Amino acid sequence: MAEKYLMTKNGFEALQRIAYGAQQRAKEIASAPRDKTFGDNDSLGSRVDNNADNDLFVFAIRLKECRNMLNNAEIVDYPGKVVVVGYGTKVVLDSNGVEETIMIRGYGEDLEDGDTIYGARYNAPIAMALKGKKIGQRVKFNGRSLDIISVEPLPIEKEK
Repeated sequence: MAEKYLMTKNGFEALQRIAYGAQQRAKEIASAPRDKTFGDNDSLGSRVDNNADNDLFVFAIRLKECRNMLNNAEIVDYPGKVVVVGYGTKVVLDSNGVEETIMIRGYGEDLEDGDTIYGARYNAPIAMALKGKKIGQRVKFNGRSLDIISVEPLPIEKEK
């Protein structure tokens, strides 16, 4: 069974835009004229062709990844009320007196917040370590002790 990718409707639409952009860029690269006058590997024409081929490969892989996520997407809303850490939550942690905030989100959902806020996909290692934990619990992660100070739902997304 294929892995499901949790995302909001806005995340799904953002991923559609990324996939479309990758598809368009791959078409542009594939249709660009290649310099066929130089045959040796040391020529500028050959290096340009190799760079274009590499770019095309990168965009083709990105497009394949996006299509896989879109085909296996599970559209969900952020929860309105939370008690434990999970998808769609904002978690404030204390790491030796330093507060860190992590927003656990779905695929295709980028953050536009400040420097001290980190976004994590719901299946990222830090999100998995925090999943199901409550305020006041301590989590060991990457050799650090993290105390959960608060857990709250992320705001319900508005239509874009």
